Amino acid sequence: MERIFSIPRSRWKETVESQGLTFHSRTSPYWTEDAYYSFTPEEIEMFEKAGNETHQLCLEAAQHIIDNDLFSKLSIPKNAAEVIVDSWEKDEWELYGRFDFIYFPERGLKMIEYNL
Repeated sequence: MERIFSIPRSRWKETVESQGLTFHSRTSPYWTEDAYYSFTPEEIEMFEKAGNETHQLCLEAAQHIIDNDLFSKLSIPKNAAEVIVDSWEKDEWELYGRFDFIYFPERGLKMIEYNL
């Protein structure tokens, strides 16, 4: 992985705001354009493998929650649990998911969160 410094696009704030990213610079920068990262093909393959494996583990965790009716332990209301189970049994696909990983070149990846 290599961090490469770059010149931000002119009017980048307006561009990302027009696309819905309105929280780019509140207390600490969420989005900046003064650098980007370049990855090797091997690093990209590592990220893809980690994402696929982590997604599978999350699906297994969801099945465990459903099988053991653990919704209340996760503060999921009963009416929401019913919708979740119905969707799960119909094998409906999620529309969007994003993993947030931290990358340590010497140690690999660590998942911070999974947004579905």
